[in-house]
Amino acid sequence: MEHHLFPDEVIDAIIDRATFSSAWTFFKRTGRGHNRMARRFLKEKLPLQALDTLDETCDQDTFEEVLSYPYDIFDLSLEQLIEKMDITRKKGYKCGPKVLLNVLTLLSKCNLGKMYSSYMQSLFFDMIREHPMLVAKQEFSQVVLDNNLDNSMLIKQLICKEAFTLNGMVDPELLISTCGCKVDRYGWRETLHLLLEMVEPERAYQSALDAATGDEVVFSIIREAMHAKVIVDPTEALLFTCSRDISAKKEPLASGLKAGLLKLNDYIISQMIPMDAEAVMLFELAGKGSYPLPESLRSVLDMQCNIGVTLLFEAWCNLEKADKETCLKLAERLTAEVLPREALFILNTHLKFDKSPEVAEAVKAASEMEATVASLFDERRHYPYCVT
Repeated sequence: MEHHLFPDEVIDAIIDRATFSSAWTFFKRTGRGHNRMARRFLKEKLPLQALDTLDETCDQDTFEEVLSYPYDIFDLSLEQLIEKMDITRKKGYKCGPKVLLNVLTLLSKCNLGKMYSSYMQSLFFDMIREHPMLVAKQEFSQVVLDNNLDNSMLIKQLICKEAFTLNGMVDPELLISTCGCKVDRYGWRETLHLLLEMVEPERAYQSALDAATGDEVVFSIIREAMHAKVIVDPTEALLFTCSRDISAKKEPLASGLKAGLLKLNDYIISQMIPMDAEAVMLFELAGKGSYPLPESLRSVLDMQCNIGVTLLFEAWCNLEKADKETCLKLAERLTAEVLPREALFILNTHLKFDKSPEVAEAVKAASEMEATVASLFDERRHYPYCVT
């Protein structure tokens, strides 16, 4: 009997039940049963052959199963993958979200994946229409953003708006870093506006600030954030991005700290302060802005940094609660710099009830220094023209 006289049910039964080699031989001879053979290939762990077998006679479920398989990108033909996806479009099949994410991921992993960025964007928007709530998940939109070849802000904005509208959130740090979207002097406003449409203001301004390039952009974003009453941490931007001395901007920065609109990373400053002039400047700014930096103060006292004792005393006054070691070291430093009253103020304020020998010794040294200073003043009062 000729094979073309076999009913479809018989063809399917033979491919399903025969040994694999017999089913494969039968399929090659008859050229029928693509749907069943594709599934049989998958069952036999031959996904590439299953992909090759897909044609217009296969049903939607088979396309779904084959196209969602996690292929090895080094063995896969992207042209063939796109060809099979085009068949689903021609047939009017609705590919599920697993297929979408799998195809987008495979295209993005290939070294030539950027060549398919337009196709990926088109596929993404098709899937927004078909599975809006599922496509809203971050991983879908992020894969498309990561492979935006022309780095078009318009495309990014469209994708992010769609994802945001559908309750999806695109990670702003990934948006900036993986798309090459540097926040420079020419595009920082557009990037900031895009981020503000995607996430809450605090995260938007901070992400833009972390990716800023150049002094002008850093200070512009800080100024915009302060104007919008949004709290940001400019520590890393000021330490690692700005090329000029930040002292020229110390007044607005100190005002921002005092108003609670800026915060500083105490740990980073404490690690940088022994060797970095900008970190010292931030420490001074914190003092002017009444901003506490306990770790940085300890680091300064441990390293014996060349910072004025009045600034150290000011930094101590900003602390909500100073530890014993910090109080003793600063009192010792103040006594050595002939500021015994400030030293006694620290000891009597925070360590008044501490009866340990080291506290007693520090109080004794400061008191003796105070007496010495007082006697010198008395001597000058009685002998105003004496030269000492």
